Amino acid sequence: MKPFLIVSGINNTHQARQLATWGVTGIGLIFHGENAVHPEQAREIALEIPPLVSKIGFFKDEPWYSVSEIASLCKLEVLAFEGSEDKEYTNNFSEHILTYQTSLEGNRRGYIVLDIASNDPKANLEQVILRCNPDPEQFRHALNLKPYGIEIRLTRANDFSKLISLL
Repeated sequence: MKPFLIVSGINNTHQARQLATWGVTGIGLIFHGENAVHPEQAREIALEIPPLVSKIGFFKDEPWYSVSEIASLCKLEVLAFEGSEDKEYTNNFSEHILTYQTSLEGNRRGYIVLDIASNDPKANLEQVILRCNPDPEQFRHALNLKPYGIEIRLTRANDFSKLISLL
């Protein structure tokens, strides 16, 4: 089975439309850190994403009411938590949940996102989304591990052009 492909770090509608035409199954909007997208801008992007491409919001240690408001504004179907959010916190949401972890130990709720460098090659990856950079070698390695999904995280302005060679 071909893994689901998520591209996160999208910050404009042109990128979102292009990714959808390339067959990406999930588009990630990051709401924390230096590459955060403003919720109003994220809403504009989300409205450009076709209905069968998942809209995923990435959050880190945000109050639940803030996450809930942004999820509603942007019509997010999946919430990804990259901070210290626990199962009690994530149970406040009806959307699908992804939790970022540094290892496969202690799954909090739902599917997990794991850096490809942290992966145990013998692990069962049926509920794991491997995160990698837009690097051809890292992407091929992730594909060979046959995870549930692969997230390509864009962090620099030129990462989108690197992504084109992968897709």
